[in-house]
Amino acid sequence: MATVYKYSDPGVPGYSFSTDAGSQLHFAALKAVLKACLVSGYGVQSSAGWELISEGNNWLTLRNGSHSGYFHLAYYSNGASSRVDIYVAASFGGVSSPPLMSGLGVVSGNAFNSSAPQRLLVTWLANNSSYHAWTVIADERSFVLSWTGNDSGVVFPPSYLATQISLYAGETTRGDFISVGGTNQTATGSVSARFDSDGVSWLTDPQSGLLVTSFASGSVASHSELLMGSSERVGHLPSPAQSLVPVGLFGAMGAGSGALTYAGDLRGCCVLPAYSGIWCAQLLRMLAPGSAGNYAGVMEKLPGAFAETGYDFYVRYNRALSRSGLITNHPDFWS
Repeated sequence: MATVYKYSDPGVPGYSFSTDAGSQLHFAALKAVLKACLVSGYGVQSSAGWELISEGNNWLTLRNGSHSGYFHLAYYSNGASSRVDIYVAASFGGVSSPPLMSGLGVVSGNAFNSSAPQRLLVTWLANNSSYHAWTVIADERSFVLSWTGNDSGVVFPPSYLATQISLYAGETTRGDFISVGGTNQTATGSVSARFDSDGVSWLTDPQSGLLVTSFASGSVASHSELLMGSSERVGHLPSPAQSLVPVGLFGAMGAGSGALTYAGDLRGCCVLPAYSGIWCAQLLRMLAPGSAGNYAGVMEKLPGAFAETGYDFYVRYNRALSRSGLITNHPDFWS
């Protein structure tokens, strides 16, 4: 079963904080959390079974335990903000031009040598030790991370926080190796924190199974969708009105939206269709009203019918333009 790792666990990794938006400490915090949860474990928590391949001040390379792919973060700062460019690969050939990796099938975004790599904002992840929280749910094949940070005790300002981020990497339920989070974009100064098909890196073409880098031209068209019509992949809470639906990912090299191939579900991710159109902050207020007024409550597992399943459910944080959703260790969503 997938393991839940939380910022409030005993023995979590320590890291430093900075009020400088462009500080490398925000990336250092992200690295510390991923390494502790996925590779080394901490306290009484065992690792998820991933391998640390390489790291430096401005990069991190991991390999999942099922050896289906490599996941690489390259850190950049323009002084006013911090971001990571996200890569997936079939093999690791080193970091000859830091922070960029080399290897077979290295790709960021949806095309070979894409001019719009997958980019994720990491500014303010470690702004204030009192006002940050994260949850990672992972096994040896995949992980999903949700993180929210702020510079004050105002948990949910009137609009979204760019530092409410989610990041997914590893296999889908079908076994395709991907990364999801942020946006595939050329611009470096205004980087988003979405969580949908606008920010995806594909190792292989979902239709042919060939490495994306084997296509000299063209790109993988992507679409994420609620799989409401597929009953075998729908889990139900004790209340029939609260059906949980997985998030499917579709794609195909050079295809139009009508010819996309189902590439599997995002493991550990689900939504409540009736609430999918609202912001993550609003979702938390509706599902756990007592948690919305204090910062520590933003990463607490959801109560009521969710807790009665015997598994943990958490609100997934991301920019308001993406659908709100949940992450969970319920085995129905980790097949």
